[in-house]
Amino acid sequence: MQSRVPTDGRNRTAKAKQPVKPNQDFSHKYYGATYLLTQLAVKTGLAQDLQACFGNLTDMILSIAEYLVLELESTLYRFNHWQKLHVHPANQPIFSQQSNDLLGQITKSQITDFFRRQSKSRP
Repeated sequence: MQSRVPTDGRNRTAKAKQPVKPNQDFSHKYYGATYLLTQLAVKTGLAQDLQACFGNLTDMILSIAEYLVLELESTLYRFNHWQKLHVHPANQPIFSQQSNDLLGQITKSQITDFFRRQSKSRP
């Protein structure tokens, strides 16, 4: 009994196809829950109040806050790993030292102003 050899339809031996190698690296990131929280922050005025009180720190604050909301059992130490897997408002890596510096940059007057703004927007 003869073994069968695959052909290309013209009775020629089919050539093995070479696997296609992508030109760029791809990654998978989670976006649903962080998108929802970001949209809630915008619609409720939270993002605008953060922007008014904390300026360019707003996206970092929102990113860390979203992490803390979504990962209730985790400490801030695990944020570095989490941010690699999720799309978040800062949209760039926030290193451990940056998050420590962020918390040190926030003043009592900024916090007071933020809560004053929030209390005005709530019934």
